[in-house]
Amino acid sequence: MAKPLSWPTRGLPAASRMVKYLEILFRFRVRFAILLVVVPAIVGIGTILLFPSYKATAQIWVDTPSYFGSGATPSGWNQYLTPAQNEADSLNQLLQTRAFDNALYDGLAPTMADPAERRRALISSKLTIISFGTHLVVVSAVCDRPPICVAIVNTAMDVLKQLQIQFEKDQATAGMAFVSGQLKDAQAGLAAAEAALQTYLVDHPTIKVDPIPDNNGPELARLLTARDQMRVKVNELQTSYDHDQYISSVSTSVIESGPRVVDPPQVVGTGLTGDGSSKRTAVIAAGCCLAVGLAYLFILAWVDKTARDPREVEKRLQIPVVTTIPRLSAAERI
Repeated sequence: MAKPLSWPTRGLPAASRMVKYLEILFRFRVRFAILLVVVPAIVGIGTILLFPSYKATAQIWVDTPSYFGSGATPSGWNQYLTPAQNEADSLNQLLQTRAFDNALYDGLAPTMADPAERRRALISSKLTIISFGTHLVVVSAVCDRPPICVAIVNTAMDVLKQLQIQFEKDQATAGMAFVSGQLKDAQAGLAAAEAALQTYLVDHPTIKVDPIPDNNGPELARLLTARDQMRVKVNELQTSYDHDQYISSVSTSVIESGPRVVDPPQVVGTGLTGDGSSKRTAVIAAGCCLAVGLAYLFILAWVDKTARDPREVEKRLQIPVVTTIPRLSAAERI
């Protein structure tokens, strides 16, 4: 009884599969030359030429604020970090705020009057802030045109500095307003305590204030104690208010005069390829095209059921091959 025909449970041997792939590759050599060579090359070169990227870099020097005196550290600074690390951390946090985005958008108006172009430039640009060493901070921006990169870096540094100053002043104003309210209440309490003491002395003219507290009567001692306590509280709050005012002034001065630009923005790579990052994009795009071409080759090999070897026929049909008919030459065909 003849055995039923069936497909093999396993795929072809590795050598047969490679022969099959090569045979299909050479059979459609023009098609695969376009898919595997021409198209990736065109896509790669086109990506480099049409989508170049440029990088503008500026360097900021951050001094130690100790020469301003004690308490001259800006708010949020960590004493265990270097000045450059503290400044970079503060600036990177400001980069994430909508206030910075809006201020940068408005600050670029003189350079780019068109709002749509301005918004596109901000979306496509990549602004980074990195600290190097103890005092150096590097600000860089990547975009598609060198003048825009320089404008973004310059404007970003100005905006970040203004935001730092404004936030420092706002925090100091809020703190001083709180202490000022407490000071006014304490001064009112001191005035009330002194008025109560004066009223008591006027009502009791025979009573004199003795320098020794124990020699005064209970009521007079109570009034004197209340007045002295309010005086101490007023003095403490006044000292705290003056200290906060001093810290606010000094911290603002540290930000205004401390970080300074030592190297203005310069564009790295001004040729057709820019800073070189477009080459990586081109390689990725060409690799995607190459992957599509290889996938097409695998699909053709998968749908092609042609038998190219007697052993392959025996494996598929599970019957021996008795003989093979050789390929006729052109002369024999005639």
